[in-house]
Amino acid sequence: MAQLPGVHREFVRAAMAAPFLEREEEHQLALRWRDFRDQKALDQLSASHMRLVIALAARFRHYGLPIADVIQEGHVGLLEAAARFDPDR
Repeated sequence: MAQLPGVHREFVRAAMAAPFLEREEEHQLALRWRDFRDQKALDQLSASHMRLVIALAARFRHYGLPIADVIQEGHVGLLEAAARFDPDR
């Protein structure tokens, strides 16, 4: 992640430090987001999955795209997925 400026490096460190969620905890957060539009629940869900976005973005570092842009697009994808996700399925 040498391409990342300081602010982005801190974001990556914070994302990598976020804990993985247990299945039940993830389900409860998804229900809170769907039923009540609880922003804290969405924040926890997206933070817990950002390490996966960063890992996938790192695979594209040799394609000439700024890694920060790829991470940002991945984050947008997480938020779009949360909007469509049905926790009861």
